[in-house]
Amino acid sequence: MRRLLVMGAAVAWLLVAAGGAAQAAGHANVRPYYLLPWNAGAVGAVEQGWGGDTSHGEGEDDEFAWDFSYTVNFSVRAARTGVVLALRENQGVGECDNSYGEEANYVRIGHPDGTESLYYHLKQNSVTVSVGQWVTSYQIIGLSDESGYTCGDHVHFQVQQSCTPSGVPGMCQSIRASFQDPDVLSQVDDGVPVHNGAYRSGNHVPGTDTVGVTGRVRGLGFGSCATPTPPGRRI
Repeated sequence: MRRLLVMGAAVAWLLVAAGGAAQAAGHANVRPYYLLPWNAGAVGAVEQGWGGDTSHGEGEDDEFAWDFSYTVNFSVRAARTGVVLALRENQGVGECDNSYGEEANYVRIGHPDGTESLYYHLKQNSVTVSVGQWVTSYQIIGLSDESGYTCGDHVHFQVQQSCTPSGVPGMCQSIRASFQDPDVLSQVDDGVPVHNGAYRSGNHVPGTDTVGVTGRVRGLGFGSCATPTPPGRRI
């Protein structure tokens, strides 16, 4: 079974890479864009941004990461469409101590341009996807929690270069990224959420105007949720 999962992931990744080559040819100056990884319509906070005080230090693998909090054990949603490359969900320990740094549960999703997004500190046995599975940018992939080195319930999110992790499990060198949620762009022109900022997620099914139990998107001022074309100026 494990061999089949690995083979499935390899085939899916080849398809992702092929799509990425075509995308790059048509949009040479357009960088990828992301959606906040929690329920549409809900407001979450940035507990720590790029170059944070606790971690995310300059030159570290997590330098360009965010720690997002919303509520306890919130549903973590994929921020961009891709294929699940790796995951772990069997860890049940976590403390505000860096000796727990290798104990986190996570999901790694590969994207057409060869980069990945990483979702860290997930709740034990809460992951809803499997290796090799295609996921969309609004799909629930697990629940937030305090697995690993964490000082409170949140999800650590970063976009990263593709690699074979040799240090902290699942983690590669983070790279700059930005979000295209309307509320993020209304507050920061470059789409980069800042430390202590609070932002309303626009992460829901493209082409719809509802966000389930949290209310209607139009009532929250978003308008239609058709997927926009990302402007080339965003990083």
